[in-house]
Amino acid sequence: MPEPRTLVLAFLLTAAIEAAVLFFLARQNGKALIASLVLNAMTNPAANLLFARIAPSGVWIWLVVLAIETMVFAIEAAAYALLFRDPPAAVRWSLLSNAASFVLGSAILPLLTGCILR
Repeated sequence: MPEPRTLVLAFLLTAAIEAAVLFFLARQNGKALIASLVLNAMTNPAANLLFARIAPSGVWIWLVVLAIETMVFAIEAAAYALLFRDPPAAVRWSLLSNAASFVLGSAILPLLTGCILR
């Protein structure tokens, strides 16, 4: 199980990255930023705890990551679609913000947890 401070840092990193992406994609829409923070407050801890609970070793780990990330993408896209009544934009926002947070978070979080928190 990850340390609580690692989970908090993962959430903060995800929230910052996705908010930055949405800031540009949603044309600086404050409602989209708030929605992003609320959605990430729900999906990020759930995804990280689920992953920690069922994470296999070896190559299977990437299938689990893909499955969890796909679920998060779908939940967030559906929520954006309901909130903003623009399904194509919702899919685009969710896909790009989640891709950015996955790629950047995967690179940054190990550096922060290894160098700063220990």
